[in-house]
Amino acid sequence: MRRLFHPVRLLARAVTLAWLWRNRHDILRWGRFVVRTATNRAELDRDQILAEARARLALTMDPRTRVAPDLDIERVGDGNVVVRTHLERPTAQVARDVLEQVSGVDAVDVVDLNAPLVASPANPPGTPGGARAAVPSSSTTHLNGG
Repeated sequence: MRRLFHPVRLLARAVTLAWLWRNRHDILRWGRFVVRTATNRAELDRDQILAEARARLALTMDPRTRVAPDLDIERVGDGNVVVRTHLERPTAQVARDVLEQVSGVDAVDVVDLNAPLVASPANPPGTPGGARAAVPSSSTTHLNGG
């Protein structure tokens, strides 16, 4: 009986590894979010954490953004979502379209992935999450009609 299930286990492991590899970018984005949220929990309020989780879930649910290696949410606050990606790729427009459908999102700012970073007050450089939660000083494109 044990020999019968051995090939099934091998196949299950192969399928699991293929799924993990295909979704590795999304898994890493969620991991960074969890670590940053756990580290900065005192500075973040519950509504801000839930808003970012809803935005991340929307990007995860769309297959075009789930596997995008160059897409991440920089910050969420006051109904504004800042997304960092390459502006010339279609991922920027797709992310904007997906995030506009999320409840509580009023505006979506798409920032070039190569833009210089300026630390945000909530996450100064040197703090956990400070490198990824910075706000760019230039090269911001507001894609929400303004």
